[in-house]
Amino acid sequence: MINEGVPAVVLRVPEESQPLDQIPSVTQLEHVPLDVGLSGTAVAVGDNSWSGNFPMYMGGLGPSSDSSPNSSNASYESWTNELKRREAASKTPRNEQHFVRKNVTNEEIGARRIRQELKKRKESRRNEKRAIIRSRLETKSSPGKFEDAVEHCKSSALYNDPYLKELAGLDLFYPESIDKTMPQPIEIRAKTAFDYFNAWRRNQTPESTGPMRKKEWLGMTDEDRQRWLEKEEAVFEEMKVQLRLGFVTILKYEQEEMEAIKKLEMKNQEDKFWNIFAENLKKYPRHDFEPFPFHIYF
Repeated sequence: MINEGVPAVVLRVPEESQPLDQIPSVTQLEHVPLDVGLSGTAVAVGDNSWSGNFPMYMGGLGPSSDSSPNSSNASYESWTNELKRREAASKTPRNEQHFVRKNVTNEEIGARRIRQELKKRKESRRNEKRAIIRSRLETKSSPGKFEDAVEHCKSSALYNDPYLKELAGLDLFYPESIDKTMPQPIEIRAKTAFDYFNAWRRNQTPESTGPMRKKEWLGMTDEDRQRWLEKEEAVFEEMKVQLRLGFVTILKYEQEEMEAIKKLEMKNQEDKFWNIFAENLKKYPRHDFEPFPFHIYF
């Protein structure tokens, strides 16, 4: 007999101990919308309006105006297509995304070669000038006299050239200088044929502007341009002669070469010291009770 006044205690049996036929299957579970608890309104089963809370299913475009299943599938397909496009773009190299290589013309290739040749020629001339200055410093030759330099300029055909004789910035000895200190310092920057032409044209026509002179240089014939290139080479050869004679110098190169010579001399003296030290070690073997004869070095 069951006592109606006594409450009955019902213990829930775990699913592991329940018979398999009593465990509800997935198809028997009740459909629960995904936005339960996210909004205060109840959502009917089969309504696709809950997808507004999940923009990923709408292609990242927010809530859809159409709540039919077909519109959701179309939005999902557009979203997957967008993901594929972004993934493909991320795998594309950056230079192909943001840079389109232009076709290089023969004129540009020729200009690059000319720039490379000019760079090599400047480097070669710079090394030649350094070698001359270094040789003069190593031999400790005295600088040339001002009077000898003036006589040399009078006999040089370069100072009588109609295009160059009136130019002051030739990087050569200037005989009209008030300061007679020898050697005369010249600029480190080597001037080109265009620099000489530009200075000559500025003296001839002071009203001409820089762009006008550059345009005239570019429109010059090959014969005229070659004439100025020969003048540039002649100035460089005369500069080397004056560097050897001690008429001119480049202060920066001279200072750098002097420091290099001093470092080399110090290294040679140090090597000489240790060579003598090693030879004397053989002559005077060390003993614990005999001091090493350091006095022979001082």
